[in-house]
Amino acid sequence: MAPFRLVERIRGRIARGENYAEEVAELAEALESNEELKRRCQCLLAHQMLLDERLLAVETNRLFSVWGGVLSRCARVWWRTGHRLRGSVLHPLFARAFPAQAYRGWIAGQQAALPSCEAHQATAAGWSYRPTVALLMPAGSTERLAETVESVRGQSYPEWQLCVTLNGIADPGEMLRGDERIRVTQAAREGAAEAANRAAALASAEYLAVIEPGDRLAPHALHSLVERLQRAPADIVYSDEDRLEGEARVRPLFKPDWSPALLESCMYAGRLLAIRSEVFQAAGGFRAVPAYEHDFLLRAIGVRVEHVPRVLYHRRGERLSVQPARAPLPEDAALTVVICSKTSRLLEQAVESVQRTRGAVPCGFLVVHHEEGGEDRPMRRLLERLGCRVLRYGGPFHFALMNNLAVERVQTPYVLFLNDDVTAFAPGWCERIVTALAREDIGVAGSVLRYRWGALQHAGIVLGVGDGAAHVGRSSFESEIWPWLTLSRDVSAVTGACLGMRTAVFRKLGGFHLEFPNNYNDVDLCLRARAAGYRVVCLGGDELQHIECSTRAGLTRLIERDRFYERWGREADPFYSPCLADSERIGLRGG
Repeated sequence: MAPFRLVERIRGRIARGENYAEEVAELAEALESNEELKRRCQCLLAHQMLLDERLLAVETNRLFSVWGGVLSRCARVWWRTGHRLRGSVLHPLFARAFPAQAYRGWIAGQQAALPSCEAHQATAAGWSYRPTVALLMPAGSTERLAETVESVRGQSYPEWQLCVTLNGIADPGEMLRGDERIRVTQAAREGAAEAANRAAALASAEYLAVIEPGDRLAPHALHSLVERLQRAPADIVYSDEDRLEGEARVRPLFKPDWSPALLESCMYAGRLLAIRSEVFQAAGGFRAVPAYEHDFLLRAIGVRVEHVPRVLYHRRGERLSVQPARAPLPEDAALTVVICSKTSRLLEQAVESVQRTRGAVPCGFLVVHHEEGGEDRPMRRLLERLGCRVLRYGGPFHFALMNNLAVERVQTPYVLFLNDDVTAFAPGWCERIVTALAREDIGVAGSVLRYRWGALQHAGIVLGVGDGAAHVGRSSFESEIWPWLTLSRDVSAVTGACLGMRTAVFRKLGGFHLEFPNNYNDVDLCLRARAAGYRVVCLGGDELQHIECSTRAGLTRLIERDRFYERWGREADPFYSPCLADSERIGLRGG
C-alpha cells in the first residue's frame, strides 16, 4: 500500500482509539524500500538547511537589526503605556483582555461534545471501581442554597452523599428532604473548618469534597472525577473552575497538574477538590484556620494527586490567595555563576548586578571567554578587575560544550548558568534559587525573566508549543485565565539564560547534551532531570531582566529541532492546561 494511504489509515485508527501498530510496521517497511521517497526527503532536507542559512544571514544583516530595534522600541512603548494605564478607561485600547464572548463560545463547544446523562450512567455501570463521593457543605446561609443542592441532585454519577452542617441557621425544610443520600446536622455558629469537619463526620464515603452554598457543580463533575480514578489511583483529585456572575459563567481558571511549588505560593488547586477519607482522617481533618483546605494540602505529605483538566466547579466570589513560603538559606550556599561571553559591556553589567543583589549567597564567577576573533585585551583587563576565574575558548560558539567545560572546574555545591545579557536589579532572586536547590527533590531551578520594559520574556518553558518548546506568555504582563504565570511553580523546563542546579546533579546527568550546541540544550537537560525523578521549578519575582539574543542570533536550526523532536517530540506538558491554545499567546484552544 502507498505510504500516504497508510498514513491516512493510521490517522483513522488513532481517531477511533484503535491499535495501529500493524500499519506503522507496514509504513516503516514501505518507506525503507521506496527509493524515490528517500531521494525526495533528502532534497527537502537540503533545501531546509539552505533556508536556515539564508534566514540566519537575514537576521544578522545590519539593516534588519536596525529595523528590528525600531520595532522593538515601538512595542516597548506600547506595552509600557498599556501597563501604566491599568484601571483607567483607556486600558482596553492597549490590553490583551480575555473576551467574555470567547469563553461563552468555548463553553458551548464543550457542552455540545458532552455525552448524555444516560450515556454517562451506562459507562459508569461498567466501571470496576465506583467510589462514593461525599460533598461537605458548611452552610451559614440559605441564600442560593437551593441551586447548589439541585446541582448535586443533577449529577450524572449517582454514588454521592450531601452532608450539610446548618451552621447557626434554621433548617430550610423540603430542599434537604426526600433523598437518603442527603444528611443534615446542626451547629451553633462556628468556624467554616469546624463546620466542614462536622459534615465529614456524617459521611460514609471513600472521598470527601467541600462545596459552598451558592456554588454549583457541573452535571458531569463527579463522573469526571471518578473517571480519572479509573486510570490511576489517587489520594486527592482536583478540577478546573470558573466564576458565576448571576447566571453567567465567566473568568475560567485553568490549572496545571500537581505543582508543589505553586501550592506554596497560593491555593491554586481550589475546587472541586476531593480527598480520600483515609488521608483526611490520618491528617486529623481540617484545622481551624481561615484557608483550611490550603492548610490541609500543605500538610499532606507523600500523597498521590490527580488533576482533571475540565471546568467542573462554578464558584461565586473570589478565592485566590497568594501566600508565598520562605525557607532558610542552606549552610552550604556557595554558588558558582558560569557566564559564556565575548562582549565586555554586557559581561560587566551582568557580573556587577549579581554582586550587588546576591544577598547572603557567597558567589564566585567563572567566565568562559569566547575568543573567536583572537585575543581580546579589553576583555582580559575587565576580567582581572572583576576578579573572575576565566576559561578561554576559541572554537565556534557551542553553548553546551562551553558550559560543560566550565563545570569541570566548579568546586561549589551549586552552579548557576547565566547569560551575559541578564541583569539583576533587586535582591532576593539568588537566595530563592539556592534555597530551592537545597531540596533533594528539586533538580533544576530558574527564574522569571522580564524585558527592559517590564513585559515577560520567560516564565517557564511549555512543551508542544512553537518549535517543540516555547516561552508561553512572552511579551505579556499577566494572564487572567493562567494567573500562575509569574508565581513560583513546577514547570517542564526553564531557560538556560538563568538555570541553577546542584553541581553533583549536573554531573550525574552528564551535563548539557552536545547534540544540542545552541538550542534545546536547556530543555533537554531539564527533561532528563525530570526523567531521573527531579522536579524543575521556575521561581517568581521581578528582579531579573533579559535582553535576549543580544549577541547571538536566535534562529533554531533544523538539525537541532529534528533531534529534539526525535527525543522528546511525544512528551506532553503536565504543567500547562490542554484547554489552552498551543501558542505563546495565552488563549483558549479552539477559541
